[in-house]
Amino acid sequence: MGPYSLDRRVSHYAPALRSNWLPRMWQFLTGPTASTRLKLTRLTWRTVSIPSIFRADDRDVHARWSCVGSTIAPFHWRLKLTLIELDKAAWINLERAGTDSGSALRYLNFCTVDRDGHPQARLVVLRAANREDRTIEIHTDIRSAKWREVSANPAVTVLAFDAARGQQLRLRGKAERHGRGSPKAADAWDRLSPWTRSTYTGGPPGESSADVELETASAGGKEGKFVFGVIVFQAFQLDWFQLKRGGNRRAMFLYGSGSELVDAREINP
Repeated sequence: MGPYSLDRRVSHYAPALRSNWLPRMWQFLTGPTASTRLKLTRLTWRTVSIPSIFRADDRDVHARWSCVGSTIAPFHWRLKLTLIELDKAAWINLERAGTDSGSALRYLNFCTVDRDGHPQARLVVLRAANREDRTIEIHTDIRSAKWREVSANPAVTVLAFDAARGQQLRLRGKAERHGRGSPKAADAWDRLSPWTRSTYTGGPPGESSADVELETASAGGKEGKFVFGVIVFQAFQLDWFQLKRGGNRRAMFLYGSGSELVDAREINP
């Protein structure tokens, strides 16, 4: 396809642009600020499917075009997602965080209740998420306080926040422990990097570091495998909240015994 100059108003693409509700893009391409020196060599547009959404409150319509010697950043057009799409996108983003160390949802607040009835919260690394089962997997030292607290009271809240998007995910549910000797813990351990394994060879979390060498010697024989555990969190409820200038948005999602979505509704922020 030959080049089209911007001052010719990209007439080849005019029907598509005008008929697909992208007037702002059209104005950008054809307005008085458009440079007549740039030659349009390629223009494609597509609606991003839900699995590829990163901003879970929007459907992004991208227009991408390359110009001679430079690239103009994508244009974004936002549409309000339905409740079903919000729930799906939230879980897809959690799944991605399990494999993407740079994801804003990679680090979660894992909230339990201690033996005195006091709430406890700490950051944990999201290791895996499954949108079909509504589960989140984290790893921990079985000598930690959270391991004991989950044993005494499996009711847990998990909080995730993406500051760049102003988006909060608060999930309520129960936690299940998989300790030494369990197939899940053994499989998770086998997939850990040597460096991550080494983080389990120190002393008990939260205790004095005076006896670290002794603890390391006792646990290090199996590279910390004996003190490694997996906690699987099963969500019953998702409280989704979006901070947005011009109007915050909040929605509640409830899941059934089979992890299916049984209720979804907008609530006051």
